[in-house]
Amino acid sequence: MVINGFEKRKNSPAILNLPTFFKIPFISSTTAMMQRIESKKYFQQWIYDDEDSGKSLLIVGAPYTGKTFLVKQLEDEPQLAAVHYCSWVNPESIETATLLHNLARQLTQQFPNLVIPKFKTTTLLTAQESVIRNFLIKPLLSIPMPSSTRFVVIDGIEHELIPTVIQLSKLFPKWLKLAITSRHFDVRYRRMLEQYFIIHQLDRGSTELLKFIETRLPNIDSSVMLEACQGSWFYVDQYSYAIQSHLLSVSPASDSQNDILNINICSDLPIGHEGLFSAIESVMSPHLNFYLQLITSSRLPPARQKLVCITKIVTGKSGDSIEQDLIDCKPVLQCSDPLILKAAWQERFRYNCSEGHGLWVDGIRRLGCQTAQELIEFAYHLAHAKGWNYRNKIEILRDFGADIIQLKCPVIDRETNELLRKAGAQMLDQSCQVQ
Repeated sequence: MVINGFEKRKNSPAILNLPTFFKIPFISSTTAMMQRIESKKYFQQWIYDDEDSGKSLLIVGAPYTGKTFLVKQLEDEPQLAAVHYCSWVNPESIETATLLHNLARQLTQQFPNLVIPKFKTTTLLTAQESVIRNFLIKPLLSIPMPSSTRFVVIDGIEHELIPTVIQLSKLFPKWLKLAITSRHFDVRYRRMLEQYFIIHQLDRGSTELLKFIETRLPNIDSSVMLEACQGSWFYVDQYSYAIQSHLLSVSPASDSQNDILNINICSDLPIGHEGLFSAIESVMSPHLNFYLQLITSSRLPPARQKLVCITKIVTGKSGDSIEQDLIDCKPVLQCSDPLILKAAWQERFRYNCSEGHGLWVDGIRRLGCQTAQELIEFAYHLAHAKGWNYRNKIEILRDFGADIIQLKCPVIDRETNELLRKAGAQMLDQSCQVQ
């Protein structure tokens, strides 16, 4: 029989092997053409002048200080063996299994003699160190040493990956060096990393940022912009885009109807991300925050058609009206399908998107779940939506067929797993638990 669109077969449970269903291509933000000469020079010195130290390199910086921009430029270096980009927008990218699979794929392309056996994600969950040593390091040690030092770079690591990168740093052969980038960690994690990594503070003197400002905003006093942007390369790039799109203007008085908002560049530049957001929001769709909440609370960047469908259900608006809203939101979108927000816009509601989860719950509950994957996604939103009685959440999931789901490994996060378990879903491997 079918309950709310999900076919419920008691005698043939749906077995999910997650998180392999949650895969999207990583899409990085792009900025203006400007080489980070000083940073690349330091990087080259680390490769060639620091070989005897045996330490890996950790490049740290505040949010949006151009770390990914630098890594994108390092892709052109001939010594690059593999690169991996972490982003919470694509949760799989910060999982150890995804990282290792990605590195293994690129390394085998770089070195024709290298054969790396495949391994299962469930194996990695129970024996990570053994998998890294036997499936990755041993094959690397078995091939002839390259004529020059090579490097692997991992951008934007989160604290969950620290044990993995430490293992890689300890076990990589001497000819393969590891560089990682991250935001600032607290003292506990920093001490762990200091044993194995040289820590380099990115662009301490703002030299490269000033050059970036001069490149992107040649008509604005760079020293004034440097103070307003508070070290953020994203701020400079977004401000430049806003001027080109006629959302903001640098002239002190408006001489054109296209100048929607005028900024006195001597004293009225918006300060920091929040100031910039407020300035842009004031000239954009009044529904902007609605879409920011909906996009941010989605487990993965939502397909445009799916978001339009959910919005129609929960608001009653027409499809044409919603499409026009999304066109108006273009200045904050990095990608229009799937819908991915630009840089700092991604974090506007990252830690406060329970309202967005509630919107997804309302929409999916009325639309129904056609597949087991959709049911898992529904459980994720239910687990994080406020204003719902927990017992009611359990009953809702049971009505959708959660009690006939069997999971080969944990899904998404602890809250979602716990809710599914209480709704009757079975965990086949009890030794695998989300930490």
